Amino acid sequence: MCAATSVFYMRLLTVKSYSGDDEKVWTRTLEHYTDYLEVDLHECCELLYKKHCGAKTHELRAVYEKFSATAFDFVSEIEPLSMLPFSSPSSSS
Repeated sequence: MCAATSVFYMRLLTVKSYSGDDEKVWTRTLEHYTDYLEVDLHECCELLYKKHCGAKTHELRAVYEKFSATAFDFVSEIEPLSMLPFSSPSSSS
């Protein structure tokens, strides 16, 4: 579930439109190979999102700093969404 949620969360950050007719975030192929529906990942995704939101200011920043280097394509600099598209504003803070 952690691996599937990580893929889901990164696709939320990178796929152009969550609700539009563009590329879907969680496809039937992903459902097939992971055995998870999108809704199954929401709770775990909220936890991952909260960690992502606090990464810059967390006291244990070594991983954040490591992945903000050129060698890792500045991946830690990817900004979190303002809120998750399936969460209420109170549950994403």
